[in-house]
Order: sequence, then C-alpha cells, then structure tokens
Amino acid sequence: MLGNSVPAGAAELFQLSGTVTSANGVSQSGSASFNAIEDLANRLDNSGLRSVFSNYTSVSAANVTLNVRGLPATASYALNSTALRFQVPSAGIDLTFQGATRDQSQDQLLDFLKGKGSSLLTEMLKSLVANSPVDPVAGNPASLQSRMSEQTFGNATGFGTLGDPTGTQDGKGGFVAVPNLATVGGDVGIARSGGYTSQIATIPIKYSYYFSDPRYAITLDLPITYVRTEGANSGQASLGLGFRFPVAENWYLVPSARVGATGSLDLGAGALLYSGDLTSVYNIYTGDLKVTIGNGVGYYRSQKLHIGDVSIDYDLQNTALKNGVSVEGPLGFTMFDRPTSWQAYVTDTHMFGDKLYVQHYDEVGLLFGTRPTMDGQSWDSFRLGISYTHGKDYNALKANFGYRF
Repeated sequence: MLGNSVPAGAAELFQLSGTVTSANGVSQSGSASFNAIEDLANRLDNSGLRSVFSNYTSVSAANVTLNVRGLPATASYALNSTALRFQVPSAGIDLTFQGATRDQSQDQLLDFLKGKGSSLLTEMLKSLVANSPVDPVAGNPASLQSRMSEQTFGNATGFGTLGDPTGTQDGKGGFVAVPNLATVGGDVGIARSGGYTSQIATIPIKYSYYFSDPRYAITLDLPITYVRTEGANSGQASLGLGFRFPVAENWYLVPSARVGATGSLDLGAGALLYSGDLTSVYNIYTGDLKVTIGNGVGYYRSQKLHIGDVSIDYDLQNTALKNGVSVEGPLGFTMFDRPTSWQAYVTDTHMFGDKLYVQHYDEVGLLFGTRPTMDGQSWDSFRLGISYTHGKDYNALKANFGYRF
C-alpha cells in the first residue's frame, strides 16, 4: 500500500527523482517526496514507479536518485531486467537484489532495510548519523545520544534546573537535613537543522535521595521525549542514575550511568544506548552570587535493537566532553511566599569517536524561580527557563518549567 506524498512546500525527508525509458527509447522524468522511509521504498516496485512515471512498464529502464533524510542514494532497473541495483556511495554500498519479478526484488530491498543486511546496513546507518541532520539516534543535539548527555550533565551541575541542595550548615557543626525530593515538569522547543524543522517536547521526571549529610545524594531520573520532524514521528526515553559526593569544600564528583532507547518507524531508525559519565562540579561563592564550573566526560555506545522483524544495529561509540559555567543569584522579590533566584549558564559540547553530523555545539540559557528557604523550613521550588542551542547547521530554541517537591 502506497503512502501519502509530502504536501507542496514542505521539506523533503525522503525524495525520489529520476527517469524511466521504454523499449522504444521514449523517456519520462518525475519526482515524489514522502515523510516515511517505507513509502519511499514502496515506490520502487511496479505500482510505485507507475504512480510517479505514468509511462512506466515492468520492462522499462528506471534510474532514480534517492534522498534518505539527507543521505544520497540511487536505485535502478536495467531495460527488460528484474534486478534492482541499490547504491549508497558514502557508505560503500552497491547491492543488487534479484527476484523473479521487480516486486520481489523490491521486497528484498525492504528486508535489507529491516536488518537482514547485517554489517552493510550498519555502514548505511553510520553514514546517516554522519550525513543526516535529523537522525533520532545520534548526530544532532535533538538525538537520543545528545539528550542523554544533556540530562546527565544538567542533573550533576544544576545547569538549567537551579540545582539540587548541597548542604546548608546548621550552626552546630552539621548540616540541615534535606528530605527526598521529586521533580516534574516539561520543556518544549523547536529546532532547525539542514533545512528540516523539528518540534520537541520532553517530560522529565526526577527523584533525589539525600543522605544524613546532604552533600551525598543519589538521583534517579526518567526523561521521555517526543520529536516530530516534517511529519515524521519519533520517541525516546532514558533512565539515569547518579551519585554525588564531595571531594573537597565546594567540590563534588558525580559518576552516572544511563540507558536509553529511541525508535521511529517513519524514519526507519532505532537503537538502544548505554552511557557512563563522570562530572566535576565546583562552586564558588562571591557576595550573593554562586558561580558553578562543570566539567564532564562520558562514553556512549549503541546496542542492536530488535522490534518484530526489524533488527537495527548502529554500532556507535562516542565520547562526549562537556564544559560549562553558570552564575546564580537572588532576586529582590518573592513568589508564592518563597525567595526567588535567577541563573544564567553556558555549556560547550564536543563529541568524539564515530563521525556525527553535528560534532560540536553550544547552549546558553537563562531561568528564574523560587528556591528552598535557608532555614530548611520549605523545600519545594518552581522554575521557568529558556535556552538556545547552536551548532553546525543547527539552531534550537527551548522553553522549560519544573516543580520540585
């Protein structure tokens, strides 16, 4: 069954264009665009080609160029042949699928895209994260890999969240006790990359457990994200665990581990990711201001994903280096009978390892909200914020809010 073409004026995630030539030498050109990879693949059987080229027959020569969300490829049938040749130059792929009919050859191509091409498909997926601006697994700041890194770093440093309590002296040589705290909220944003526009929405859920000395804390979080790119849908979620402990006055280390998953039938992508991070957090207090310096390193690796008859293996290994600084200070008014504060921050991210479409990007953010009282009588807080992310051919604006209780 053929899918719907992309409306005129919309960006083209998947595109087919080319020429068919009949046995008597008459040629016809045509093109079509789609927002799902299966719709593109289905245009390579007899009925699909006939829907694009009205003069096409099952013995015509067909030569088409494919755009797979930014990745160039080609497909062709020779005159009077049922063999389908599929090429992805950037991945070194040159395959011929030979069925008794062209429909059977196209079925073999679909099987390849569902994972029966093993290592060759992996090379194509690696080429996608390097060349596609909208891969949901890796390669851009909206992908699962980057958002796992962002979430881990934010939890450790407090950038974009106004931070978790790190222990207030009680005047008796100890610390004010901190109750266990949960955080709920959400963020919405819009990103533009490689000519494509994505809408992104996340529901972050976080729970923090504080020891009797609240400088020591364990944080568990589960952000769930929905991304819609030019009509194509994808989802992602990750579960993270971090442990904060002091190594010197105002200096903390936070080792973290995280596992995440993402998938999109429309984009033909999906993966499991594992990560391990170590973040250093150093606070400097000057007057009414708190300056936080954050430095983190993380290792990220993908795992094969099986969904029904689909098996996808990106085989990615990347290291993330993140550095940033935030400045936080009080505001001269109250909200909900709570003292208020503001925070401005900037982070810099470099990705090393397997090649990605966006290897380096920066984020700047500003937020304000209420904060816990210094005497420990109130721990709930509320925040609102906005941030901007910029990288090679990538720009995103995000608004966020959160409530901790």
